[in-house]
Amino acid sequence: MCMSHAAFTIIEMLMVVIIVLLLGSLLLVGANILSEQRKPIMTKNSIRTILSVLGASGAQSGSISGTVEHPLAGSADTASAGGSGRPRFNRKLGGALVSVTGEALDVANDAWIPGAQSRAIKADDCYDGIVSSGDLPFLFGLERKMCRILGGTVGIGKPASSYPGITAFRLLNQPRPGATTLPGGPNFDNSSFPNPFHLISPIGEDGTSFNSLESVQLRSLESTLGTGGMDELARLGCIKTTTGTTIWSPSTLYNSGVMVSNAGRYYRCIVGGTSGTGGPASTADDITDGAVHWSYEGALILQRRAYVGRAESQLMPSWSAGCYQRSADLQWQVYRLRGTVVVDAWGREMLCWNQDGLRLASAGKDGVFLCNPGPNRAINSAASTAQATRGGDDLDGTVDNIVSQQ
Repeated sequence: MCMSHAAFTIIEMLMVVIIVLLLGSLLLVGANILSEQRKPIMTKNSIRTILSVLGASGAQSGSISGTVEHPLAGSADTASAGGSGRPRFNRKLGGALVSVTGEALDVANDAWIPGAQSRAIKADDCYDGIVSSGDLPFLFGLERKMCRILGGTVGIGKPASSYPGITAFRLLNQPRPGATTLPGGPNFDNSSFPNPFHLISPIGEDGTSFNSLESVQLRSLESTLGTGGMDELARLGCIKTTTGTTIWSPSTLYNSGVMVSNAGRYYRCIVGGTSGTGGPASTADDITDGAVHWSYEGALILQRRAYVGRAESQLMPSWSAGCYQRSADLQWQVYRLRGTVVVDAWGREMLCWNQDGLRLASAGKDGVFLCNPGPNRAINSAASTAQATRGGDDLDGTVDNIVSQQ
């Protein structure tokens, strides 16, 4: 009887454990569903708060500014730094590819620049990809004027072969009275439209902490939103900082927890002390540098325009929200924008542009603004017509967008 009773008790205990585990899993699933349902509400609240902060800041300064080109849609030519040039845009009418190399030209009428029309950047050009068509579904099909974020940017740095920048284009005037074209063609360069009056290129990176994109981005947001506004947005979780602003230096005292960048890679100090002379360079967990110990955290990608963290370095065979397609092996990888960025409840950057007032937008749960790759996980649409017509099994990516206007 005793053995039978003991066995029965063990079975009962196992059943109780199984029931508890099932209930726990159900509660976890329910919590995840509830959390996902709250994200659109959280994002809407964040957008309202940001616009309110911008409105208060604008009332004090007399103007509201601070939108810049999205780093993966910038006008600077990266070819000098080993890149493929500018991100791809197609003309709204006809779908022709805008030139990705050579200096971009901002001109009111491209008929004024014979021989260089393909270098003209237009507000209604449609985003096609970083290097190849459809390699960034997040922005695919959006007009150039919408591919902007809140914050700061960098222009051509020194040397340009190391710091190609994000924003760089030449602003051209209209022809003289009686003329139908501009002088200086087909180059339309510095010799006819001299710097700095015509070259729109902010201060670029030069290897110093002060001019790093991270520092520029942070200073711009602090200037636009104010310290109080930044604190409030951080409390709401819509400010995300992915990398530090400090450039590694030799013979320098570093405290534990400090983030530095060195040769395009990022490291966190895990043991404080004074640095040596070479600096951290590997991707190891524990790197000795004088008395300092560093841990590899991530690296710059796409000609310094974005960042991939160590925890996000896994490659995937097909697209998922928050990823771009690498040109080298056609694998998909998560990316982050560098520095301090305004994000939605899904942790992805929000766009910010002027169109009848300041607009903020989140791509929502699906992580795309216009064209969802659909079941085959690949874009089949044409960028210039994606807003009206989607190809293959592509889906409407606008259905869960969250857009507000000031």
